[in-house]
Amino acid sequence: MNINPRARQVQSEIISNKKIGAYNHMVFAVGEIAQFSRPGNFVAISVGGSNSSMILRRAFAIYRVNDKSATGGTLELVVLGMVFSF
Repeated sequence: MNINPRARQVQSEIISNKKIGAYNHMVFAVGEIAQFSRPGNFVAISVGGSNSSMILRRAFAIYRVNDKSATGGTLELVVLGMVFSF
């Protein structure tokens, strides 16, 4: 199996998280990774640190990419907000 040689694991900062109806529009500062990313590509996201290392990553489709932003590059996702009731 061939793995994309440009695939990277990075720590990224969420620079915006806006609620739009039932969805969340999230913007991540990803630096140079933005120049190799395209809308429709997927990113695998994990949260937390060493305390949450057993939580599986989740794949999300990229909505928009900007490789010329003030942060060096941004990646945008639009995801459905989940509501859990117990």
